[in-house]
Amino acid sequence: MVGSVVFGALLVTLAGTVAIVVGLLYVAEIQRVEIHRPLFGFVPRRLVGVVGVSYFTAFFMMTVWGRVDWADPWLAICQTSVTFSAMAIGAALGDILPGS
Repeated sequence: MVGSVVFGALLVTLAGTVAIVVGLLYVAEIQRVEIHRPLFGFVPRRLVGVVGVSYFTAFFMMTVWGRVDWADPWLAICQTSVTFSAMAIGAALGDILPGS
């Protein structure tokens, strides 16, 4: 029971983060952002870049700084995902700054 609740919380965190990033990049119209040559015909490259770089950076930096213990991989993934959420939102805001 507890495992399914934690897994659900992880999925909600990841889906919520991606939804906020999509909202910032494409829906909020802070800056006009066009989708150019999407991956697989429908996945925006900018979204993949922002989310991918943010997750890799969270994974790498949390490991290097010793903030996660990979002896318990599930806990490490959850902790990295929380850090990723803040990083992805910041990256999306930085990506749409006027003049960039």
